[in-house]
Amino acid sequence: MAKYKEIETDIYSIFDTSQWKAENIKTIPINFVPTNLGNEYIRVGIVLSDSTFFSGRGIIIIDIFVPTGTGSKRAIEIADKLDSYFLSKTLSTSTGKVIQGFTSNLNGGNPDRDNVSLFKTTYNLNFNYYGVK
Repeated sequence: MAKYKEIETDIYSIFDTSQWKAENIKTIPINFVPTNLGNEYIRVGIVLSDSTFFSGRGIIIIDIFVPTGTGSKRAIEIADKLDSYFLSKTLSTSTGKVIQGFTSNLNGGNPDRDNVSLFKTTYNLNFNYYGVK
């Protein structure tokens, strides 16, 4: 498998686990056009900054969507859940690689420009990705 595809597949696979699904937070990949997602979901994207055949690093960018006018509580709860999955964790992948999250941040958020009934807050997680095949 090509290195970028492998990294993407391994990161997205975390959101396909029964543990994440039990959180009951709808999750879509970046560049997916949502239909009928309701008023709460996350959108996941990955930016790779330094990559070799055996390792990489980058940022997982997750847009958190919650209803406008309900305050920041739910977005912060979701960000805390994301931290519990990724921050300071070493996650083994099905390809024998490891994802290691090391810092995260959360912006203050704004109404979504495409749907003002949703409020978008962005969570960023810096990660390392490594291992030998």
